[in-house]
Amino acid sequence: MREEGYLRKYGRLKEDARHFFNKDRTENSLIYLLAASRFAYMNHFGVWSDDEIERLLEDISEKIFQGIPSPHKTGPDPLKILYIVSYLTDTGGHTEVLRQWINYFSRRGLSQSLIVTEINNTPT
Repeated sequence: MREEGYLRKYGRLKEDARHFFNKDRTENSLIYLLAASRFAYMNHFGVWSDDEIERLLEDISEKIFQGIPSPHKTGPDPLKILYIVSYLTDTGGHTEVLRQWINYFSRRGLSQSLIVTEINNTPT
């Protein structure tokens, strides 16, 4: 029963975040996303990841970057991105952020390279 109440509150926070995004109040949307994330973190009720939050964050990033000219240059020397990481893991954290950056810039046609200086072979 307690988990149901947590899920309802969590759902309302996400709904409010989407509402503010739709009203072009991006900062308020981010505040509600932060509140939802913290609530899930502090009250363990079975939510470990959330595709809705990920999609809304992607929508927000698209909106933020919409007004910024593309960094992609044309001609003989196009812009290239080099990522250097100590290691990669199979779940979350910095590896997930890197995956999202690679996907984001791939959709924009930018050339990217990745150097891993050490492989972490510890099972997760």
